[in-house]
Amino acid sequence: MKPAAIVFAVLALIAGMTAAWHWYQSATESPPGMDILGNYVKGETGLTPIESWLEKTASRNRKAAGWSALAVVLGALSSILSTLA
Repeated sequence: MKPAAIVFAVLALIAGMTAAWHWYQSATESPPGMDILGNYVKGETGLTPIESWLEKTASRNRKAAGWSALAVVLGALSSILSTLA
């Protein structure tokens, strides 16, 4: 059972790091009309660019939440298998 627990722990680590990457990507995406430092720049205005930005960040957050849930399940399985060994 120990090798299986280690495999699940490694998979949980990978899933957790993937979730962190998705959340980082979501957090660093600048809204339209602003650069990464929060300065206004010339560009498209209106609701369409903002809506597409919101959809993109929401999609990344949704993926990150799914990866986080998977990491929790894999971590729990690793813990259970480690306890049974």
